[in-house]
Amino acid sequence: MGDKVLGLDELGKKLQKPPASKDAMLKLLMQLADVLSTINHGNTELDAIKKPLVQATIIHNGSKDVQLLAAVCLGYVFKGSAPECPYDNETLKEVFPLMIDALRHIGGPNQAGAKRAHELLQTLAKYKILLLMLDLDGASDDLLPELFRVLLSCAINDQNMYSIDHDVLEVLSVLLDEFDLPKTSKEQDNSLEIQNPLLDEILRPLMPPQKDNNPSAYEVTKSLLRRAENKLQPYVQRFLMEVIDRGTAETSDLQGDHRDFIYEIYVAWPECMISVLPRMTDELQVNVEDTRMKAIDLIGRLLLVPGSTLASEYRLLFMEFMRRFSDRHPSVRLAMLAWAHTYLMVSG
Repeated sequence: MGDKVLGLDELGKKLQKPPASKDAMLKLLMQLADVLSTINHGNTELDAIKKPLVQATIIHNGSKDVQLLAAVCLGYVFKGSAPECPYDNETLKEVFPLMIDALRHIGGPNQAGAKRAHELLQTLAKYKILLLMLDLDGASDDLLPELFRVLLSCAINDQNMYSIDHDVLEVLSVLLDEFDLPKTSKEQDNSLEIQNPLLDEILRPLMPPQKDNNPSAYEVTKSLLRRAENKLQPYVQRFLMEVIDRGTAETSDLQGDHRDFIYEIYVAWPECMISVLPRMTDELQVNVEDTRMKAIDLIGRLLLVPGSTLASEYRLLFMEFMRRFSDRHPSVRLAMLAWAHTYLMVSG
């Protein structure tokens, strides 16, 4: 234990006056990361490096490699300081953006950088460090959406050496578990609700073109929805109800027709539709031909989804859909015949 503390003291003194060259800085931070990786949580002998490690010359260094190693070291500082937080809120506002930016290396081409970023992610997941973000002002508007965007959009694919899906899901689901269910009352309280910027980032990987460009991120997002379904389902349902009422997501950055949102979320998470799909009955009955045509297109596509149980689970909706075969407008009846042909071809 004595040699370990001496190592931290010596490294801390060097950090107080960081080397000017990038290579020397990287060597120093690598040494520090190696020492810190062996320290157990609850360690109280980290004072020598806590303050030097958050100097602007380090955490705002022009080298992304330096910033990545600094973030890895800081992760170990949080681990070693647990259950106490090693920094005040103002410093945390500098540290967490650094960590989030470092996590971008997970999907990067540099395998050494990806390995270090995964090392950081594992520390964050195991010790639930990012829960501290929830106490920071404005975290729900900026930090949390950015964290979800980074982790859900990383190029997680078969070419990556490191299996990170578990750690991504652990970090994000632990955060989501801290949120309260949405309130029906307009009264102000101290509840922590999922705001639209965060919900946008959770749903974005399910939507084209993201779902096609990064199918692995799509699968991770589906796993997150199921893992945190108790918290997420009422928020997603509220979002879908709002886009049905408005026709588009006016309070969201997601772009598209409400029927596109319904389709993609049904494909990924059909259990979420229980209070949403019955609303589409109105669009099948409305006295506007174009609206009925679009509703037919949506319900028809949903019925073609492999394993779809719409016909049995939403019987009234399905019966109203079938009535469109005798719709008063020929174009609607033709659309139904075209769907029937497709259905028969697909079902064999």
